[in-house]
Amino acid sequence: MLLLLALQLLQPAFATDHGITARSTTGCGNCHGRTADSATTVTLAASASTVYPGDTVDLTLTVASSDASHTHAGLNASASSGTLASGSNNKLSSSEITHSAPQRMSSGAIVFDFQWTAPAAEGSYRISGAGNAVDDDGSDNGDGWNLASDLTLVVDDGCDDLDGDGVTDCAGDCDDADGAVYPGADEHCDGVDEDCDSVADNAAVDATSWYGDADRDGYGDDATAYAACAGAAGDVAVGGDCHDADAAVSPGAADAWYDGVDSDCAGNSDYDQDGDGVDAADPWSDGLDCDDTDGTAFPAADDAWYDGRDSDCAGNSDYDADRDGFDSASFGGTDCDDGAAAVYPGAPDAPEDGFISDCALRPAGDADGDGFAAVSADGADCDDANSTVYPGAPDVWYDGVDANCDGANDFDQDGDSYTSDAWLDPAGARGTDCDDTAAPISPAGVETPYDGVDQDCTGADLTDVDGDGVDAIAAGGTDCDDADPRVTDCDTGGEDTGGSGGDDTGDVADSGDSAAPGDTDGTGDAQSGCGCGTGGSATGGSAGWLGLLLAAGLVRRRR
Repeated sequence: MLLLLALQLLQPAFATDHGITARSTTGCGNCHGRTADSATTVTLAASASTVYPGDTVDLTLTVASSDASHTHAGLNASASSGTLASGSNNKLSSSEITHSAPQRMSSGAIVFDFQWTAPAAEGSYRISGAGNAVDDDGSDNGDGWNLASDLTLVVDDGCDDLDGDGVTDCAGDCDDADGAVYPGADEHCDGVDEDCDSVADNAAVDATSWYGDADRDGYGDDATAYAACAGAAGDVAVGGDCHDADAAVSPGAADAWYDGVDSDCAGNSDYDQDGDGVDAADPWSDGLDCDDTDGTAFPAADDAWYDGRDSDCAGNSDYDADRDGFDSASFGGTDCDDGAAAVYPGAPDAPEDGFISDCALRPAGDADGDGFAAVSADGADCDDANSTVYPGAPDVWYDGVDANCDGANDFDQDGDSYTSDAWLDPAGARGTDCDDTAAPISPAGVETPYDGVDQDCTGADLTDVDGDGVDAIAAGGTDCDDADPRVTDCDTGGEDTGGSGGDDTGDVADSGDSAAPGDTDGTGDAQSGCGCGTGGSATGGSAGWLGLLLAAGLVRRRR
């Protein structure tokens, strides 16, 4: 118990008699009072504010107190980067500067000296510090402390890149205010030394090629070429002169073919006008080009038969592909097969081999001589006994002859599978197609009422659709409703006394009409005798009447 009490009594003295790190920014309140003391001032100073990387700066931290009871002082200083080194009245602890024991002040102040070595990287770095002033009584009673304002030190290697071109003035940037000027930059013809070689426009990327022009024809000799922003007097910017001693020879000169002079400096043969690589034949030279105006005609060129051109300069006829001495019959010659050298007029012929070698006979198996072999001889002539019958021959309808061998029914011109009713087929039966020139018209055709056309070949157009025995008005009749067999005569002879649009004779009675024959009460219901009744004494009703009409086949067509 006595040992513990002794340790407790000694603890304040230990807390105030030596320095503690990590207090440069928080203060010394853990050992010397909770709050900063305005009577205590702490000041940081440096021998230089801007230094080179690796330089060492002398630093001082001054602690002063206006409290006369304060006789000793201590400190803590740290750096955001770089290295601190202790001075004569302090020590280095955990990379920070602190005191090992309170240092006696003189006239209320003390200066702690130490050093800072700058890091290699450029930038701004912070030095922080705190100091305490104490009465050295072994307790924190009466002690004071405060923080110093941070000290900022700048590390600068002195090599600026103000224009941001990636090259500093230390690295040779001769104009650090112009981002286009630095060692290695492209030089241009602008009077500026962009590459910092002390010579403006030297080896400029936009330099012009210049040539010496000895004959003064405006074209220079390529062998004298040089690049510069400006050429020497008399030099020109166009080369290509193949003979710079003759002003009549240059790339811009007119060239006369076959004179042996390359006047336009094109570099080609003066005897090869078409530029196909083969010189012209005599009389101009000993070349072999048979047409020196056509670049596709020369020996070894591909030759297309029958185009009238001797493209390969072989000297043979362009219409004699098999080279048997006879031009093709297809192009005015007499060779009936220009793909076989053994076939030509007058060639030896062996009839038994099936080939007509002398071009004098028709194809083998062509008995009628129409140029087509019979089907039995693997030909296409469907009647080899008739020379007017062969594939492609003119065909006449309804003569019973398939003249063009297409296999079509000669009595079915429109191809609707119904033969014409105007002709007898080969079996002697008459056809049923009433119009064999129009496929939609046949016994299977669909009738269109009132159009005057008999589409289904029944003998007449459909003019009475409802089958009431009266043609529709559209077909020249009197039936105004050809969909209703009860309506027939529509105001064409009777009198419509009821004002409903129909007369009283042969018309279905309506309300308002006077009683008509078969209408006993004038109410609109057809009674017995009219066949249209819906009740009462009517016999069968409208459905029964329509059924009778349909059963009796009462569909009338106009003939």
